[in-house]
Amino acid sequence: MTLLKIMKSQPSKIVHFVAKTTQLISEVLSEHFGVPNESQLLLFSLGAIYKNKKRVLVDEKIQPKEQLQIYLMPKRYPIEQIDWKSLIVKETDAFLVLNKPAGIPVHSTDDNLIENVLFQLRTRLDQELWITHRLDTIVSGLMVLAKTPEYQFFRWI
Repeated sequence: MTLLKIMKSQPSKIVHFVAKTTQLISEVLSEHFGVPNESQLLLFSLGAIYKNKKRVLVDEKIQPKEQLQIYLMPKRYPIEQIDWKSLIVKETDAFLVLNKPAGIPVHSTDDNLIENVLFQLRTRLDQELWITHRLDTIVSGLMVLAKTPEYQFFRWI
């Protein structure tokens, strides 16, 4: 079974590492956890690595006593076949209504920054969006995303 298939089928496996010497995060991944280069790129792109509690998206040096938290098996979500723009039911200058597909989280998770409704729509529409409410990952249904911070804020007053 390939690592990608394992990553799709298993829950996140979190490992922690405290550096004793200065080295690249990629070297830590290879030497201490046996993560191949292709999988390292995936972990970085998903945002599944944290250095001193801050998400790391590119390889960088880790200094002695700095800490890594690595999600070796990040949860994956089936975003590849979704036509995000076709799921928009209504759109105005202030908000859009989306028919959220089941199986996709609304916002990023600790182990996956990009496979979620908010990131995918921001990328496809090339604009900022704000959450007004959430639906559980397993749920499909209509949801409202604000296109302005004012709409997000005043929606609740």
